[in-house]
Parts: sequence; structure tokens; C-alpha cells
Amino acid sequence: MADVLKKERAVGDKNINGDDTRLGRRGLLHRLPLTCSGGAGWPTSAVTRPRRVAVWCQYSRLRFDLNVSFDGDDAALAAQAIDPVRQLGTVIDDDVALRPYADTLVDGMALPPGFQLITRSAFVDTDHVLELLRILAEVGVSEHPPFIAVRSLGGAVSRVAADATAYAHRQAELLVITTIAGPVPVVEAARPALDALWERIRPHVTGAYANFLTSATEEDVAAIYPPHTYQRLAVLKRRYDPGNLFAGNHNVRP
Repeated sequence: MADVLKKERAVGDKNINGDDTRLGRRGLLHRLPLTCSGGAGWPTSAVTRPRRVAVWCQYSRLRFDLNVSFDGDDAALAAQAIDPVRQLGTVIDDDVALRPYADTLVDGMALPPGFQLITRSAFVDTDHVLELLRILAEVGVSEHPPFIAVRSLGGAVSRVAADATAYAHRQAELLVITTIAGPVPVVEAARPALDALWERIRPHVTGAYANFLTSATEEDVAAIYPPHTYQRLAVLKRRYDPGNLFAGNHNVRP
């Protein structure tokens, strides 16, 4: 971990005008995988080559934000890798700069009183990337879309064996996250559309990521930990916490 934290990366945000790029069928969300295929490589298998660029996009009807990171301190190489993303639309803000990795981390925020947050997540395998993005692009320009974020995966994560840690979804190409937030009545009114979106993308996603999941049902736990992973964790649980003292989480029972 110390070696990772010492690395410096060219990181930052790019805000691109939503009207200019159009998120629809021929819009930015469809062009992004092709543009990034030399770096983030969304349509390409996560294990075919090392990656130095990571992309996290989040969007609404009027705005498309891209968080990009380049693993290294060579400004010329970083520009070569990131500049194609800058050509996707009219950039209205760009703060990419060389920063220590630790400086890219941000503290979480507490919700205002009376607010509720619902976050769901799932992983996308390579074969389902383009169809998943097509659906998200269509939903993104609908009347009241949820907050949608897409993160590229692969790289060093994919080079660790699936059974080496509690995180088993290492060959996924993308992580998709949806969020709705606001006063409870607003959130409840938005639930049907959110549920409908997840029903549409269900054939194209698998699993879940615990850090982007506000529920903790048995189904959630099963999505986070595939059967073999859960069995290994249960053995450890029985050894070190047979009374299930540490249960305030996506719980693995002893």
C-alpha cells in the first residue's frame, strides 16, 4: 500500500456541456468507449493489457462530468492518453493536474436532516458493455433520470486472483452506480423509475459493490460475495467472530 500511495497521478475533472454532446443513441456515452479504447479500454477485455488510465463518468440531462486518472508522472504520456477524452465535446472546465494519489481522496458528507439516499451498484462484463451503455444513455436523457455513474475497472485489480481477497468481481469491465437522494417523499416518488431501470439492465449486470449499496438484504450479501467467496469468509468468521459481534455491515454469518 505504501508504494501505491507514493505514486503521483495526473487526475482531475472535465465538465462537458450536455447539450453539445447529446447523451442519446449517437451521443457521448456511446463514443466514450471507442475514444478510451487505447487507455481505459471499455470494449476490450480487462486482462488483455495493462492500463494507465481510469475513467469515472457521471451525468445528467444537461451535464457530463468525467473524472480521469493517469497512473504515472510523465506529463506528455498523460496528455496523450487523456486528450482524446477532451475531444468528446465542448469542455467547460478542466482541472487535470499532477497530484499525489492521497490528495485525490475526499471525505464523505453527512446527509442534511430529513434527506434519504438510495444507492445501487453492479458490475458489467466485457460482452455486455455496449448494450449497457446504450440503455444508460437512453435513460440519461429521460424526464427524471437518477444520478448515474460509470467507473472503468481492470488494470491492477484484474491481475489479482478472484479468490485472493473478499472482493471477487475482478474481471468486470465496468462498475455502474445509480443514486437518488432528497427528502423522503421525493425519493419515494423516484423509486418506480429507478426500479424500472434496474429491471432493464438486470440481464447485463452481475454482483454488487458494498461501498455503493445502501441496503443490506440477504440478496445484497449474495451479490457482493459469490458462493465460494462467502464460504471462505464464513470459515474465517466462525474462527475469529463466532458470536457475530461485528454484524453492522453486509453481514457474513458464522
